[in-house]
Amino acid sequence: MLMLRRARGLAERLSGDAALLLRGARDQRRRAEARQAGERRSFERLSEPPDDPPAPEPAPRPDPLDLGESLDERIAHERRERRGRLGAPPVREASEEPPPSRLLGEEEYDVSARAEQRIDLSDTPGMATLGRSYGGRSTTPGSAPTLGEWAAAPFAKLAGTVSGMNRRRRLRRPPPRALPRRGSGLSYRRQAPPFPWQWFLVLILVVAAAVLYGVNLSREIAQRRADDTLGRAATAVAALRGADEQSAQRLLDAASVALADVRSSGAITATLDSRQRYDELEREYERTQAAIQKLTYFDDLTLIAQHPLQAGLFSSVVVPPPPQGITNTAAFASIYLLDSNAGVLYRMPRGGGPLDPMLRPQDAVGPTVVGKVKAQAWREDNIVAVAQSGEAGPFTFYFRNGDGWGYNTLAGSETWGRVSERFRAVNYGGNLYIWGAGEASDQLQKYISGNYGQFPDPWIKDFGGQRTESGLDLAIDGDVYLLKPDGHILVFSAGAFAREITPQGITPPLTTPAGMFVTGDPEGGSIFLIDFDQRIVEIDKKTGALLQQIRARPDSPYQLEQLTSMFVDTSGTRPILYLVNGGQLLRGSLPDRPRPLAAPTSAPITTTPAPATNAPAPTSAP
Repeated sequence: MLMLRRARGLAERLSGDAALLLRGARDQRRRAEARQAGERRSFERLSEPPDDPPAPEPAPRPDPLDLGESLDERIAHERRERRGRLGAPPVREASEEPPPSRLLGEEEYDVSARAEQRIDLSDTPGMATLGRSYGGRSTTPGSAPTLGEWAAAPFAKLAGTVSGMNRRRRLRRPPPRALPRRGSGLSYRRQAPPFPWQWFLVLILVVAAAVLYGVNLSREIAQRRADDTLGRAATAVAALRGADEQSAQRLLDAASVALADVRSSGAITATLDSRQRYDELEREYERTQAAIQKLTYFDDLTLIAQHPLQAGLFSSVVVPPPPQGITNTAAFASIYLLDSNAGVLYRMPRGGGPLDPMLRPQDAVGPTVVGKVKAQAWREDNIVAVAQSGEAGPFTFYFRNGDGWGYNTLAGSETWGRVSERFRAVNYGGNLYIWGAGEASDQLQKYISGNYGQFPDPWIKDFGGQRTESGLDLAIDGDVYLLKPDGHILVFSAGAFAREITPQGITPPLTTPAGMFVTGDPEGGSIFLIDFDQRIVEIDKKTGALLQQIRARPDSPYQLEQLTSMFVDTSGTRPILYLVNGGQLLRGSLPDRPRPLAAPTSAPITTTPAPATNAPAPTSAP
């Protein structure tokens, strides 16, 4: 298309220039001939004298002089000839006056040609120069196309076809609106300016960028603070590695404060790396704390029983020892739990399962109606219980007789009246020992096996100047152990005071003991003290030295908040602790004893299990 247009334009320019040259020469020649003929006629008219009229007759009026064509006629004649050549329709211009320059001899001045010649903007400059006669539309004689026009005609036709197609394509578009679209509302009311959506979007982007920058900045600041907090904690924990016994506790307190700051600052959850660093510091702190305070944690603390009542509380638990020389071992497959407030004795499978009420108030045992069960104990081959009839009635000793119960009324129990929470019943060597009953609450009363109908024997003969009325708990391993409210333990042997065990090295000090459990024989084993401060303290039976303090881990689902009683089963390779925690029965393995502060990590110290007090009794009672 571009090449065709360029060729057509070149041909039109050449043919237009040639046509203008030919037409200009021809017009000049015609004007010169017409001027000469007019001058000749005028000269001939002027050279002939007029005829004289006859004398007698009046002289006729002379004919007007024929001076030839007037200037107006000549201009009109030339205009008609020019229009005829150009193929334009004749135009009446009778009233048009010649320009004054025509009288001065200007021959080529043509007002009509300049006024009537129009340029068609849809044509090329060559076509506009040729006029409307181009393309064979003229019917005026004498306007035949020139050779250049004939040569350019095919190109002009092709270009016209293409331009027509483009023009029709453009016409399909809707015409542009000359006036802006009017908004809603009355036209004579003042319209509000349009909402600047572009600037509004720019403002949103700027605000979003500022918020994102602020969030990132605050995150970086929090991360730096977390790193600083972890750094201080790491420094405090590192100082514990080379501490001696005198400064260890002070440095341990400083490390504890630093780790508490880490937990409160939220640095633990900042990043995964922060969490790993904190876990490492926590393990190092626990190891050092375990070495200094001999603190350990349960690693496998699990719940094996829940009280059937929502507000129910257990008071004690009994786990049977391995059977030795017993043929009927059905009773050894259960665990026994007592709710002394409701007076109900429960049993459950040893591996866990539902609780089954075994003995409860209003049950009938022969002619006797069971009262509230106040204590339970294990007697060599089965469970035994002590219940009180009514609020202040006598006490009855219940023992298993086949699949049922047998009973004996305890002689002298009708004078005991209402007993307190310190009431204990322990069976050792087949004999029943009662503590905290009646007016003689400071005396241990012993019922001989099989002679429960006879009055008990006051077992303590020599108190050694010790006051025992405030004893909290009782344990027997051949010697008798009484726990005092201050955590000290009185030891009686053969009915006489032998010594007092004072717990040593416990941090924080033991101030709120709730009970105890004794393992081993009089010459070995440990004493486990139950503290309301959510811990179990294991001390040496001979010296009272601290062996370890056992707690539940802070992230454990079970916290020892209502710890009141426990039982230690030493029949396995590792002792198992059964903990009464309110309405829960928890079970966990006894942790290894902590290493000394300067002990190498390659020399672990393990706990050597000792036989429990519920092992087979010796032949003679204490």
